[in-house]
Amino acid sequence: MTDASRFEIATVMMALAVLVVTLLVGVGVLQLYLSEETGPLLRNLVVAVILLVFSTALYRQWRRELNSDSK
Repeated sequence: MTDASRFEIATVMMALAVLVVTLLVGVGVLQLYLSEETGPLLRNLVVAVILLVFSTALYRQWRRELNSDSK
């Protein structure tokens, strides 16, 4: 796998994770607006934070491996 394709894969993965986090928060806000219950919003926020932490850690690991391979 070339360095450029590794960078693209890591960037696309991070963009998809941000998209999913945005959708989770948006759906949670919509559920809060429609039902006025905070439970679904809080659940979606917790899932979004966990997803964001794991995807950021994976992205940083991929970037670190890419930098160490190129040296």
